[in-house]
Amino acid sequence: MSSIMARGLQIIVFREIGTTSIARNVGAQGFQLAGPRDDGIRSQRWAERGCNVKRFLLCCVPVLALFVLLSAAPVFAASTSANITVQANVAANCTISAGTVSFGSYDPAVGNVSTPLDAEGTFTVKCTKGTAATIDLGVGANASVSTRRMLGGGDYLTYELYRDSSRSAVWGTGTGENLNPYEADGGTAPNAGNRTVTVYGRVPAGQVNIGSGAYSDTVVATINF
Repeated sequence: MSSIMARGLQIIVFREIGTTSIARNVGAQGFQLAGPRDDGIRSQRWAERGCNVKRFLLCCVPVLALFVLLSAAPVFAASTSANITVQANVAANCTISAGTVSFGSYDPAVGNVSTPLDAEGTFTVKCTKGTAATIDLGVGANASVSTRRMLGGGDYLTYELYRDSSRSAVWGTGTGENLNPYEADGGTAPNAGNRTVTVYGRVPAGQVNIGSGAYSDTVVATINF
């Protein structure tokens, strides 16, 4: 601290250098050192306070943290249990996709006078695992009783669909004429993946009373499960 005397007005000035306060007496003749302030006691007190803070942090903070943890995790006196039942139903279901049997060109004058025209096509089905299914094929939109026919202009081209590659088992509807797509798997679907089904077709030879042009028919495939 410094005392400054000027015209009867005393001005008090403090200057801090490091941790030591220096008081100066300022008079009319200049600056004079009035004497150092004894800050030893103050420094000792601050040191003691710093030690006390350190002791508090080292001793009390871990205890407080442990108390907070114990308060957040209460201890229960007893417990009991019960079962939760989770349920779902898996539906037995099947789907069937469209397919095509394309015979290509039939030549009634030369190539197919005595030789039939064969072709095959595929479609896919899929069923829930463990589902038994059969597939029926209708007689088509242009059938004459049970004879399948393709229509082209005003003429009909006779054909047939079979379950086997030798074309001996006609594929129709009902027991004995339908197809089980999972027969090789014991009769039921092993999983719900796609199963490719092949249909074998034949246009008989010797159909000479037909004109040229495009012929077609639509057959309904039905899966029963």
